[in-house]
Amino acid sequence: KEGEAGDLSQVLEMSKPPEELSIEGQIADIEFLLKEQAPEEKPKAKEELMQLFENIKSKIGRVEEDSKKRFNLAQTFFQAGLFERALANLNEIEAESDMRFKIIEMKGICLVKLGRFAEALKILPEGLMQAADEVDKLQMRYYSALAYQGQGDYRNALIQLERILRTDEDYQDAKELYELLGGVPIKEEIEPSFEEEVK
Repeated sequence: KEGEAGDLSQVLEMSKPPEELSIEGQIADIEFLLKEQAPEEKPKAKEELMQLFENIKSKIGRVEEDSKKRFNLAQTFFQAGLFERALANLNEIEAESDMRFKIIEMKGICLVKLGRFAEALKILPEGLMQAADEVDKLQMRYYSALAYQGQGDYRNALIQLERILRTDEDYQDAKELYELLGGVPIKEEIEPSFEEEVK
């Protein structure tokens, strides 16, 4: 009978040793099974979540940040030796006129401490151009000299160090670096005595 013959052919087919399937065929079968079992995305739920998020975002008011607090935080990181974190906070501060000099100085020092001399030399000269007393610029000049030294520009490093020593001859770090880089000791300009003026 036909039905029995069909059943018999199926039994014989199953009793044959399995043929090796190609790798591509196996991968295709796995992909097909995975697609069948994957849960369908519910786009409606996604849209609802996005709408909820947008509503929350619209209700949050932007609070004006206090730049002095941010500067104090940067100073704390700086004193702890976390120069990257200090720099990140300093970059968030809008340059205000009353704090600009200090922000530039601290940024420059952070960059020198991190070994990013080229970046430091883009910032520090701007601070040296600020209207500040020469005594206030000593530390900035010193770190400028360190940045020049780090780049191998000893001539400009010596120029900065010489300016420091002309303003404050007791600036020990500048004096030591000046001598280390081969600077000629700066002679003090001695005013002639009264007797020498008469001659």
